[in-house]
Amino acid sequence: MNFVLVLGCQEHQDESGFAYCSHLSNIILDIDNVSSENKEEVINFFDRACNLFDKPCYDYNKIVNIVNYLYKKYNVISENLLKKIQKLFYMYKEFGMFLILVPKDLN
Repeated sequence: MNFVLVLGCQEHQDESGFAYCSHLSNIILDIDNVSSENKEEVINFFDRACNLFDKPCYDYNKIVNIVNYLYKKYNVISENLLKKIQKLFYMYKEFGMFLILVPKDLN
């Protein structure tokens, strides 16, 4: 299984066309970089708890919880990256975040 976990935000404009943010997407986890002892657990977490193999997640609170769980439980996100993600959460919360699994060949 070759995929990456992508965190992003869609472009947001008001009804007059005033732009508040552009589309952005950041790879926050490459499954190939997860240790072999954690890989199956992380994949099962994405599948069973998050349903990320079925559809993207648009629920802000669930996205925050997923990222925190990946950091605390599996230690697959560094503290430095977590701080960047938390800043992104703060800056773009109003515009609708998404979390999606993307096959590496489509990335």
